[in-house]
Amino acid sequence: MSVFDIFKNFLNKTNKAEHYEPLLSEKDKLNNRKYNSVMNNVDGPFYVKEGCCTYCSVPMVETPDLFGGFEEKTESFDGCWVKKQPDSEDALNRMYATMECQELDCIRYCGKSKIILDKLNKLKLDNLIDGNKFN
Repeated sequence: MSVFDIFKNFLNKTNKAEHYEPLLSEKDKLNNRKYNSVMNNVDGPFYVKEGCCTYCSVPMVETPDLFGGFEEKTESFDGCWVKKQPDSEDALNRMYATMECQELDCIRYCGKSKIILDKLNKLKLDNLIDGNKFN
């Protein structure tokens, strides 16, 4: 039996979803996130998806007060993260702009605010919403 046959048999005997979908951390489950977030993300509805950041510098330019991780580039660095949730209309508008400009859809929203969901849908950013896209 070849290595390929052994692997094929293994896949046939196992539940593929268990092996290919990441298990969510307790913190991410509590925040109703669809994906694991970067470890340093604060609790709240906006987060950066783990392993996604490519150092595009969009958050550094658009919202440096809401994102961290720009000065901390090390071998163990996992990309930028949300260090502060938006707390004003201005901060929300800058967050939306950051989400529009990002390269790989790393910044996501897992909240239930009708106002924010409506705005993200209007901006055609519904692919960045975890869960119910229309509240």
